[in-house]
Amino acid sequence: MQGDEDTAQGQVIAIVDDEPEIVRVLEMLLSIRGLRVSAHVSAQSLLDALSFNQGQLMVRTPDGQVHVLAAAVIDLNLPGMSGAELVLRLRAMVKSLRIVMITAASERLQHLLHTELETVTVLSKPFSFESFEAALRSD
Repeated sequence: MQGDEDTAQGQVIAIVDDEPEIVRVLEMLLSIRGLRVSAHVSAQSLLDALSFNQGQLMVRTPDGQVHVLAAAVIDLNLPGMSGAELVLRLRAMVKSLRIVMITAASERLQHLLHTELETVTVLSKPFSFESFEAALRSD
């Protein structure tokens, strides 16, 4: 993922997880790869940071800049709005957005998620960084 076209174009990957440690680790790993990250601890936090500009979904980063949202990494179990509901809202905005759902849920629930949200890649916690990178690259 190093030198990825998304980075060159100023695009950002959003991370949404209510566990600050997971957010920090993923943010650090992606930053090491030269990718910009917009980190959030709730679905509402991400939704509040989103806007549209010339038909593109944009996200505000902590430094106040606004960039194209290239992908979203979303935990299934979030306080308030669930990760699955957030995926449906994002899909209603932009059908082509790359989304990776991370979860500690059972294999049966993961299969159901994959069936219901077929365009979402589901990763089971714990996962390797290699599988995480591969999920972000897949369409």
